[in-house]
Amino acid sequence: MRVKRAILRATSRRVLIADHTKFLRDGLYALAPLTDFDLLVVDDGLPQQEIRAIPEAGTDVTVVERT
Repeated sequence: MRVKRAILRATSRRVLIADHTKFLRDGLYALAPLTDFDLLVVDDGLPQQEIRAIPEAGTDVTVVERT
């Protein structure tokens, strides 16, 4: 976990790739708040309401189709 946080501090652009199951429930841990990332890439299983809220919080979002 410390290495991942160090990498986040050292990069100029932070991209998080996560599927919709990582949202809307409690996880075991969180690396960083979503607002620490410049871009979130997530599948279309995430509800539209949640997708719309992400840019409002300051993080760009790209939604990809599940296959």
